[in-house]
Amino acid sequence: DPGAEFVVTVALPVAGTPINGYDAVVGFDPDRVELLLPIPRSDGEGALFTTACPQRFLSISVAPDSTAVTVSHVLLCAGTAVAGPGDTYELRFRAKFIEGQTHIRLLDGTATYDAGEYVEPLHTTDAGIWIGDPSASPAAVPKPQRLIAVPNPFNPSTELRFDVLEAERLRVDLFTISGRAIAELFDGEVPAGLFRLPWNGRDSHGRSLASGVYIARLTTSTGFQTTTRLVLLR
Repeated sequence: DPGAEFVVTVALPVAGTPINGYDAVVGFDPDRVELLLPIPRSDGEGALFTTACPQRFLSISVAPDSTAVTVSHVLLCAGTAVAGPGDTYELRFRAKFIEGQTHIRLLDGTATYDAGEYVEPLHTTDAGIWIGDPSASPAAVPKPQRLIAVPNPFNPSTELRFDVLEAERLRVDLFTISGRAIAELFDGEVPAGLFRLPWNGRDSHGRSLASGVYIARLTTSTGFQTTTRLVLLR
């Protein structure tokens, strides 16, 4: 309802690769919702981090146009990392008096780390918020499928696949496991349906890449992101 407060949680919903830090860039529409940051900021920390290590770095910064907040959170205990599941930070919002649907999204720049090395997240999940009469809320929209690669591991080529719910623009970028960008694999409009993108194990200059683990990241025009780990065997 307009004026009501609600919570969006930054979390690791399932067990995955251990991390000791992350940057969560959370986007929102300031015309629809108001961000309510706790004082002190540490009051928003989740149990997954607070129980793992008594010494933590926490920085909360709001974009100048108030459309995003960045949570930077690191465990400072040597050799300590967490795999999930569990909550890491809680963001509280207040609904404004404009009825309709809005979204809270993880934006470009969101990343997870362990000891300074990039760790691929399994996937990211957005939150859809309806402000106003619940009976007027649109039917639930199925969440996009995560990006996958078939086959994986592979040699010499694989195919990236993603279910597109409606026509939109997609961009697919390739990174080393340490986070260095090495190729833009695709950038363009696609129709609804199964998006299929072959990759031949080469960088943006056509050079064959060495055996190893690479990260493909797909970004939609709505801000949704999903990544997958590619294992190239020569």
